[in-house]
Amino acid sequence: MMSIENLPIEIKKVFMKELEQLVNKYSPLSSYPEEKINTALFILEQFGNKDLVIEELIEVLNLLNQSNEQVVEYYLWIREHNNDAISIEAAQKHIEELHREGYIMLSNYVMYLDESNQEMKRALIEQMLTDTYEIDRLFDKDEIIQMWLNETPQEDTIKELLQLGLEELVEEPPEEAYASSDGATLYYIAIY
Repeated sequence: MMSIENLPIEIKKVFMKELEQLVNKYSPLSSYPEEKINTALFILEQFGNKDLVIEELIEVLNLLNQSNEQVVEYYLWIREHNNDAISIEAAQKHIEELHREGYIMLSNYVMYLDESNQEMKRALIEQMLTDTYEIDRLFDKDEIIQMWLNETPQEDTIKELLQLGLEELVEEPPEEAYASSDGATLYYIAIY
């Protein structure tokens, strides 16, 4: 095994330059407490980042300086799964609404904590009843004709659909988004 002392001076200079670059790359981490670094590493692992990329770690640490773990987790999930750009401030508002209402409707997803949330189901149904594809999917032609002939109020249709389970209402089954650091499991339904 060759030691550094036995290397030619030119190779030692290259080695020292690369070592200095490596130290500079990791030096921003020295300003963070170990607990925050461990939290950031946990969040990255939770979202499937098994190989440590220092830039991602620093990004998550910076996000944790701006907000709490639940917001950062949500922000990273939305950024990965949603086509819409989102800011950390918007993510904070979403999390507040999610905890206040139990759900949040986005352009491509409904995120929720509990599928028995009747207000979420009502909002989802109301949205579905404005979409001809969803109406055709939920009702056959005869049912649509009967509702039209009987002048069935939309509220009656909503009440009837509220009796269905969430999986019966949606085309694709709900999926688990992630388990947050506060122990809550967030689910989502893809909507179109």
